[in-house]
Amino acid sequence: MLNRNRCLAWILSGSLSLCMCAKAQEYSYTTNFPDTNTATLTGYAGTNSDLRLPSNINGLTVTAIGDSAFRFMNLTSVAIPDSVTRIGDEAFGFCSHLTNVAFGVNILQIGDDAFKECWRVQNIAFPDSVTHIGDEAFGFCTSLTNVAFGASLLQIGAGAFWGCLGVHNIVIPNSVTHIEEKAFIQCTGLADVAISQNITNIEWGVFSGCSSLRSVRIPDNAVCIGAYSFNGCRGLTNVFLGSNTTRIDADAFSGCSQLTGIAFPPGVTGIGAGAFSSCGLTNVEISSNVVAIGDGAFHSCTNLTDIEVDEANGFYCSSNGVLYDKILTQLVQYPAGKTGAFPVPLGVTNIAPHAFESSGKLPEVTIPDSVIAIGSYAFSQSGLTHAFLPWSIESLGMAAFHSCSNLTGIGVDAGNIFFSSLDGVLYNWESTVLIQFPDGKTNQYAIPDGTVEIGDAAFANNAGLLSISFPAGLTRIGNWAFFSCSQLSNVLLPETITDIGEAAFANGARITEIPLPSSLTNLGSAAFSGCTNLTRIFIPDGVPQINGDVFADCLNLAEVTFGQGVSEIDPLAFRQCNNLSHVYFRGTGFEPIYDWVFDFAHPVVHFLPDASGWPVPPDPWRAYSTAYWLPEVMADGALGVQKGTCTFTVGWTEGQTVVVEAATHPTDTVWTPLETNTLTGDSFLFSDPLAEEHPVRFYRLRSP
Repeated sequence: MLNRNRCLAWILSGSLSLCMCAKAQEYSYTTNFPDTNTATLTGYAGTNSDLRLPSNINGLTVTAIGDSAFRFMNLTSVAIPDSVTRIGDEAFGFCSHLTNVAFGVNILQIGDDAFKECWRVQNIAFPDSVTHIGDEAFGFCTSLTNVAFGASLLQIGAGAFWGCLGVHNIVIPNSVTHIEEKAFIQCTGLADVAISQNITNIEWGVFSGCSSLRSVRIPDNAVCIGAYSFNGCRGLTNVFLGSNTTRIDADAFSGCSQLTGIAFPPGVTGIGAGAFSSCGLTNVEISSNVVAIGDGAFHSCTNLTDIEVDEANGFYCSSNGVLYDKILTQLVQYPAGKTGAFPVPLGVTNIAPHAFESSGKLPEVTIPDSVIAIGSYAFSQSGLTHAFLPWSIESLGMAAFHSCSNLTGIGVDAGNIFFSSLDGVLYNWESTVLIQFPDGKTNQYAIPDGTVEIGDAAFANNAGLLSISFPAGLTRIGNWAFFSCSQLSNVLLPETITDIGEAAFANGARITEIPLPSSLTNLGSAAFSGCTNLTRIFIPDGVPQINGDVFADCLNLAEVTFGQGVSEIDPLAFRQCNNLSHVYFRGTGFEPIYDWVFDFAHPVVHFLPDASGWPVPPDPWRAYSTAYWLPEVMADGALGVQKGTCTFTVGWTEGQTVVVEAATHPTDTVWTPLETNTLTGDSFLFSDPLAEEHPVRFYRLRSP
């Protein structure tokens, strides 16, 4: 028997490790190496919720709190002694009742996820000793309102305060030289921030989604404003760029809808793709030093009416407020706030991606014969009522005319050898690929025979499409093909489809069932995500992998049947499918990468009795209850007696053989076989015309 007041010691890998379990403290620890006079706390076995951690244990000075030492514990407050210099990864992570944290004055480092999801903590004051705050150290501490940084802080880790919704004001001291990506992402209550003057780069997504942020001043030492760094800061009204800013990366200020003006310092040379998309800008002035402007840098700025370029600029120019390259061969950006019809100047050969996106006051555009290429989303969400492609067009980017709610037809010059139009619907020249269905066309549509592919985003966001019929021979449905077609109801796919692309039917709120064809081999990520009324799905045998988010947010999905070929299920494939109650596997057992295959749902896992690789019920499969999958009489099928004939529906799965037997009493030792049926689907109808000859008739199902 272990004496709880004694210690055990052993040698591991050349270092001395000690484990103590004492009544007075009930802490476990290990000694540090090479300084064997110090210790790291590794756990706590007591029941106290208010802890004042010891500075000394068994004669050793406590200098660190180990990784996951107090993870998931029911703590309400913790005081960390001055002797501690390091708090390990996840040390207090997920302590959801923790409200108060007192740091010792000598802490240098706070590890990754150290206090992640301690969502009741309200105030954090870091001592001046802290130099490093780890990745997501205080991520999703949603009650956190006040944060005071110490004077010696050097680095704030990636996502360190991700989702701290209650934080209102942040002062980042000048000692900080590096803030990693997403450090304050989704801090939706953050209204004011003072950034260290020694920051040289604003990293990816640092303040993304800080929707209450009103004003920001970029320090003069900052050279680069990273991608998505202020994306979605819709309350932002003032941005003051530092004097040494040279580059503004992709989507840095996208979605800052209240930002009406921006002054670029002379040193800015590059503006990334979508950098100011969907902002409230009214006019833009490009200096002579700008040498690179990314696709759609100012797209969807619906108040923007004028873009001017310094005449000394060697790469860009402006004509009537429209942005072009210097030699007027590429139309780079049309201000979305301009009104009236627009003729693209003769000589332009390329219309850049997003060039006219969200130009809601643009009813008509004339595309000259000089244009050979139109970029992705070039006219997306514009006010076009009709469009016509000249003979010269050779290349058309994805979703070039998507979500144009007034567009009823897309015409193509008869001399064009790359594209064609069938009743206003855009196809490739051979009419085998449906490229774009105009959003202004509504109700029903029958895709013509000969079509083998539906292109990416071909029907996306069409709010009036009620039903669609597919031709035999169709093999592929592209990415986002029917994304957010909100009125589209049940879909019948032909038995020739092999590939359904990413988010192909995502957000199809009216889809209640969609039988997947046996020919299917690939089901793209998020293919049916957000189909909130989908209740059951049968995945064919040829699909080996269930990708991430395929059925995410299918809130009413209750049953899933997996084909014989499935061997991998992404842990996010069924994210938020909390009503999933039964899953059926047609094939042999396999080992998933993660225990929690079905997110937070707790379905019963069913498998065929003769299938190998599965546990014997009731032994669990990973984290889930199990049961054999057996034939059954379907309660929602045909069941009854008419004219002396007993009829009912037998359900199981395709390829399985069912024997229906009868007897006059359940305890009979002899049962008479009446029918043997190998299922060609998931059910068959059984009828017993001799039922009237028996006053009582019992039936049972078995496999041969």
